[in-house]
Amino acid sequence: MNARSQVGVRGDGRRSTLSVSETFWGYIVYETAERFDRESVAEGVLRFLGLILILSAYGQWLIPGSILTDDVIVMKLAISVIFVVFGIALYWFANRGFRTEWQIDASRREIRMATRNGRGNSKLVSRIPMSDVESAFVKRGQTQSHMFFRLRGVPDPMHVLSGSEADLRDFYERLRHDMRPPRDRVEARMAMTGQVQPKPVRPRRPATA
Repeated sequence: MNARSQVGVRGDGRRSTLSVSETFWGYIVYETAERFDRESVAEGVLRFLGLILILSAYGQWLIPGSILTDDVIVMKLAISVIFVVFGIALYWFANRGFRTEWQIDASRREIRMATRNGRGNSKLVSRIPMSDVESAFVKRGQTQSHMFFRLRGVPDPMHVLSGSEADLRDFYERLRHDMRPPRDRVEARMAMTGQVQPKPVRPRRPATA
């Protein structure tokens, strides 16, 4: 079972613009904008329209007294194919979901982009090795801020999330920590606890005459 939490603690009582779902391999970050409630309704409408088109493709053959001449049969077949194709396309598009989420997998050292629909089903879109992320930055906007990745070999920055500047900064700090190599994280943890990592003992060279 995944534990859910808010990114950033707002002292003014405002709702956080980002949410985190903790997992055994890392965590999932997604926007908590209210527009996703409307998009969930849009998903249902598109699925319904897709089913209507598919049923209409078969329903026209069941109309009593329909003329089945050669020309009419060809026309009905064309209409049926069009209805089925568009119906399946609408249903598939709606089932993919409109909410983008980012899966930070610390064990595999990768960042996954996925989409999630209103039913809670996610679909993987792409995988990004952490080593390919050269940097991340937060850009201020008029109404909200935006977070971007600079990927190795990609000239344009990649948009990641939108939200309040405070929430994006909190996520940025956590992501920066998780993207560090495991050895650096262990050394940083030992330094915070006051432990000193023993230096490796180098073998002494034998004396020469």
